[in-house]
Amino acid sequence: MIDRENNIRDLEYKVFFNKIDNLLTNMVSYDLGGSGMYLDDEIGEMAFNMDVTEVVEQMAMVLWDSYNDNIEDVVIENLGSDFKHTI
Repeated sequence: MIDRENNIRDLEYKVFFNKIDNLLTNMVSYDLGGSGMYLDDEIGEMAFNMDVTEVVEQMAMVLWDSYNDNIEDVVIENLGSDFKHTI
C-alpha cells in the first residue's frame, strides 16, 4: 500500500514539474543570466544551461514541499477553520 501511495505522489510531482518547468526555466535563466557570472563562449553556455537545470530542479522541489507544508494553513487563514484537517 505504501508503494502505491509513493507511486501516486511521484506521479503527482512529475505532473507538477512538467507544468512549472518552463516557467521556472525562464525565470532562473533571466536571473542567472543577469548575474554576470557566465562567459559568452560555448563552455560558459554549457555551464549556464547545466546550472539553470540544477536550480530549476531544486526550486521545483522547494515549491512542491512548501505547497504541501502550507496549503492547509493558507486555506484555513483565508477561508476559515471549517477546512481544518480536510486538506
